[in-house]
Order: sequence, then structure tokens, then C-alpha cells
Amino acid sequence: MGELSQEADTSFGKWSFFKVSNSSYIEWLLEQSYGIPAYEFIHFCFVTENSFLEVVTTYEPAIVLVNNSLII
Repeated sequence: MGELSQEADTSFGKWSFFKVSNSSYIEWLLEQSYGIPAYEFIHFCFVTENSFLEVVTTYEPAIVLVNNSLII
């Protein structure tokens, strides 16, 4: 967490959803995949008060606010 905060020059608490550039997670995933084709993967991270959710996909998700609730 500290590493990301330093790079972004901001408080982590202000973030909730972001796109990861130069993702070491995608690099690791491809190394461990044993032959999965190297698509143009995109890495997203959702940050909540108590958890992180890492998402690797080939397209950007649609995000919609419904009654002030986030729907992905």
C-alpha cells in the first residue's frame, strides 16, 4: 500500500477504484498461465475499507451509479 501511495503522491484513503499501469500482477499471471495467450490485459483494483479486489480483464468494465450505489 505504501508503495502505491508514494507513486501516486496522494492518500490511499481517497481512492476506491483505479486502473493499474505496468502491472506486475499481469506479468506474474502470464508467467503462471502455462500457455494462456498474451491478450491485451487490463488490471483494475477496487479498494474498500477492509479489502482489495484485483480484476484482470480484456475490456474496461461499465460502471453505473444506481441510487448512489456502485454497480459494476
